[in-house]
Amino acid sequence: MRKKAPHERAVHDRVARADEQGQPNEEQADRTALRRSGIAFKEVALTGDPGQAFAQLAQAKKVGLIVMGSHGRTALKNVLLGSVATKVLASCTVPVLIVR
Repeated sequence: MRKKAPHERAVHDRVARADEQGQPNEEQADRTALRRSGIAFKEVALTGDPGQAFAQLAQAKKVGLIVMGSHGRTALKNVLLGSVATKVLASCTVPVLIVR
């Protein structure tokens, strides 16, 4: 089993604490809203290069659309820092909807 990165541990710990305390967390609220709206979705955790991982999954599962969030950085910051959304856009052949 691979060792989780610090950000993965933080998210896992936050979700686990909310679950233990019976509190809804942000992810649960999102799931509930999607279900109530009748929107079909599937959550997937990927590792590796984001662009390649999304592209491979989209092709394997015959995905019709990838929806992902963005921090809304400027183009210059994306060039300097890199952007997961930019990598996914460059790698995928299916439509990608980026929500800010």
